Amino acid sequence: MEDDNVNVPKKIIDVLTNRERKRPRGYPQQLDDDRLWNTRQHFRWLVETTWDEVGSFLSKVRTRSRLEEVLKPWERRVEQEEHAVRALLWKGESPADSRLLYRQRKQSGQIHARYLEAYEAMEKCWESLERFRVIPATELTPAEQDVICDAIYQRARALARAGTEYIALAQQEKDLDALIRDGEAYFARNEFLRFCKSKRYTLNPLNIANALAGLPFIGCRQSVKRCKKWPDDAGGLSYGIFQILERIISTNARRADLVRDAERWLRALRPNGKGFAIADLREHWYYLRRSISTVLEQGTTRAQLAAAISREYWKRKSSPSAIDRAFADEGKIVI
Repeated sequence: MEDDNVNVPKKIIDVLTNRERKRPRGYPQQLDDDRLWNTRQHFRWLVETTWDEVGSFLSKVRTRSRLEEVLKPWERRVEQEEHAVRALLWKGESPADSRLLYRQRKQSGQIHARYLEAYEAMEKCWESLERFRVIPATELTPAEQDVICDAIYQRARALARAGTEYIALAQQEKDLDALIRDGEAYFARNEFLRFCKSKRYTLNPLNIANALAGLPFIGCRQSVKRCKKWPDDAGGLSYGIFQILERIISTNARRADLVRDAERWLRALRPNGKGFAIADLREHWYYLRRSISTVLEQGTTRAQLAAAISREYWKRKSSPSAIDRAFADEGKIVI
């Protein structure tokens, strides 16, 4: 009895011998408060730490192409990011709304359940086939060999049917997953663009994080509504520094005097609202002074000065030379 008499597709054998069973996956059909809050907190951090690259430009966004351009700095971290960022930066798109996406996710879960059932059925067929294939044919009578051959034939056919169903379901799941990703990208970009253009919200890190937290499972307005029940906090250092730079620039009359005006502003006694950010700028006045001078030499427009100075400031602070560190120690503003 030759193995060639058993017609089992190689693809099925490879799956059973080399591939581990998939864990159930899919998309949550609703967001509980714990997940929404954790996601909101992460986006609060993300928007604040990239405010000079992304957040400060969102208020000027009016088109889809401009939104994609503004969000480009997030591409370098997209693989580690939350689902909303991956949806916003996804290359393809297909028209979809939240109801259609809900139905598609539900359908994907049903297909995945059938996919797992098909995998288990294929495993059982394979195990049943193997029990008969390992019987030594030389120890059997011709009549017994005929019985074994017939049993192997029947089980090989059952395995082929189970394998065909498994492969078809795997392809259906893959195709639907791609369609969902395209739909989520369309829905997320439309929702976030509408949020950026709306005059209903102030575009600060907290409000932006509230809007992003629910995407692409619920719309921005619903996400903001649910997130608003959690109290605000003082915010992060990056955004605090940006706000201070905006205040300094707003009181500056001549660009050539911006370094002088910034030093005067930081030397004056200020309220404690942004005390942590003021302390950081005083501590690292040398880097701020150099950053302001560099940005002014580049001819940056006044509207972009705060973002450009903030970006330069963090770059200089993060990788100072030995000379910079020496000058920085002596260049602190001490009150």
